[in-house]
Amino acid sequence: MILSYEEFRDEFTKCVFESAKAFSAVTAVEQRLLYKSNRGLMEALSLKMKELNVAPVIYPFDAYEHYRSDEKTVSNLAREMVENAVSATLSGVSFDISDICPETAPDHLYLQILNGERNKSLAESTAHLTFYDLIAVPRWRIDEGSILCSHDFQREFLGFSDEEILNIALENTLKCDFSIRGLTEYLCDLSEVDMPRFEERMFLVLGDGFVSGAMAVFSRKMLEKICIAVEDEAFFIIPSSVSEIIAVPEWAVYEPGDLQKICREVNRTVVDSDDFLSDNIYRYESSTGLLTLLS
Repeated sequence: MILSYEEFRDEFTKCVFESAKAFSAVTAVEQRLLYKSNRGLMEALSLKMKELNVAPVIYPFDAYEHYRSDEKTVSNLAREMVENAVSATLSGVSFDISDICPETAPDHLYLQILNGERNKSLAESTAHLTFYDLIAVPRWRIDEGSILCSHDFQREFLGFSDEEILNIALENTLKCDFSIRGLTEYLCDLSEVDMPRFEERMFLVLGDGFVSGAMAVFSRKMLEKICIAVEDEAFFIIPSSVSEIIAVPEWAVYEPGDLQKICREVNRTVVDSDDFLSDNIYRYESSTGLLTLLS
């Protein structure tokens, strides 16, 4: 019989506490409420690590999704998730907390783009840029991961004003090697299937792994490069996810309103809630340099 979420959460939490005892590197397990992008406050189990200033986090709700689909026992799932979290942390952490200082900021700060409506609480706790319904918040790179630069983090480690931290993070972000690829070509390469090639009508704008391709909306230089790639003086932007955007040249669009319908339908049926960026469509026109919201 499948447990309800409440039953699973209580049993899973007990199993995590028990599983953590097998790892000498784990000094404690704490139950907390943590803010997760696009999903608000979530119940979390934080693993305190010996002599490390990072704490891997396990979310019972995410574990419940695995429990329902993977047919694993609660105890086995808890043991596996604790082991994976500890292993990933010990293998991936190679920084010292003293490395976080104003002098090293230009090498580590960048901006993460998110939906503003779904991340109101996050916006209240950190410096951020706003673009219509989108926000961009500063993060600090650490090896293969990153941490949010909240106001508390900003005061404790950097001493920057909001303007200073955003300017540095934006400058670093826009140094990203953005790429623009025809969507059909990209999907062919991804699937390694030789599909019929037609005239490209949609173009994927990608970032570099850390920086999202969607951050291109903050750079006129990048928007002009997209104009060249799509061979049009104006184009529409579909915010396909927090990782990338899709540019559609104006010549390829008969009815702009249809793009909005498609975007909303895809967001409801295909895009994971963690990856949601926006239901809105934007239009850039080179002659004016304006990026506007499609009404």
